Amino acid sequence: GWGPMFGFNLLISLGCGLAATACSYIGGPGVPGSGLPELISFCSCGYTMEPQFFSLKTMIFKNLSMTFVLVAGVCVGREGPAIAIGAATAHMVGKMLNMAIYGLVQSNPRLNETLSQLSVGDFSGPFSGQFMHEIVHIGASSGFACAFYAPIGGALFVYEEVASHWTQHQEMTSRVLFGVAISVALDLSFSNAFTTDAHTLYESIVIYDRTHFQLDLALT
Repeated sequence: GWGPMFGFNLLISLGCGLAATACSYIGGPGVPGSGLPELISFCSCGYTMEPQFFSLKTMIFKNLSMTFVLVAGVCVGREGPAIAIGAATAHMVGKMLNMAIYGLVQSNPRLNETLSQLSVGDFSGPFSGQFMHEIVHIGASSGFACAFYAPIGGALFVYEEVASHWTQHQEMTSRVLFGVAISVALDLSFSNAFTTDAHTLYESIVIYDRTHFQLDLALT
């Protein structure tokens, strides 16, 4: 009957909602929320309001909490979570690259002169602010682009909402566009390889279900 079915679905939603809440509690302050304020803070001054925002633990629990929220039938928001996860992934990769390049510069100081021509900051120290800022910009743009399959839209959104030193040099735009193009190409490749459909619409999961509301995507 409808009573047991309603109660069972309600129980699933309640359980998944509690699991998402637990992930937010265990993962720390960086898990809940869109993550955009933390990104804006980092891209403006190199610091985040939550020190563990870019950590692996935060990213894992943020993904888990998003999964439980979706299973519970609740919307997780539009672009914020995708951008935060993309930026956190790029930050972890960029940090490893930064340390590797720093080691090379220490062993071969003349390499720093060559790197200076790329306008990515000074690698004479263990942290290159300009390099890390650009890596985060590229990651955030890629997160948006892969969520909506919109490379240009991802670059423009980050330029409008997050970027703080985009005009510092003319290569910034081309680097972001190259990053989002590679990300979307890989995303589509994996999607086509492991699913029967061309791809799963991100907006059909977190915003609306076009099969129920008969929305014309050409007008959105």
